[in-house]
Amino acid sequence: MRCWKSLGLLLGGLIIFSSFSEAKESAEIVFDFNVKPSTCNLTAPLAYNLDDLPLGTKKDYASFEVTIDCPTSMKTAIIAKNLNGVLNAAGKRVTIPMSNAGADKGPFFWLRHNSSRIYLRGLESDAFCSSTGTVNRCSLTPETEVYENSPWGRGSVTIRFTVIYPA
Repeated sequence: MRCWKSLGLLLGGLIIFSSFSEAKESAEIVFDFNVKPSTCNLTAPLAYNLDDLPLGTKKDYASFEVTIDCPTSMKTAIIAKNLNGVLNAAGKRVTIPMSNAGADKGPFFWLRHNSSRIYLRGLESDAFCSSTGTVNRCSLTPETEVYENSPWGRGSVTIRFTVIYPA
């Protein structure tokens, strides 16, 4: 029995010693988290009436404003996406959908910022009106073109504007 007690004390000492020998001088802990940027509000008119589009005309309309308001100063930009109609291959002009029409005869719609047509594909790479601050105002000008042989009737185009936060 005495032998077992000695062996037990010896093994117990080894267990205690081995638990101390595994102690490290440093430890690494991984902390996971998300940093969410402040979000900004984008405001734009809900509708814009282009009135009658006479055959054989190309017309610029009064500009409207899209505004981004942010709680803190940050870099923002805008992207635009055509939601109906046929977007041309360049991504900047929409054929206005008409009930009695083919896509190649119009009428056509696009938006201009400063002197350039904007892309209407909704891609971040097509962003415009990039600015840093708490308020970003962007003036856009609608334009239409109606050929002499364009179809007639009622039509509309819907464009979605989205604020993005470029790097």
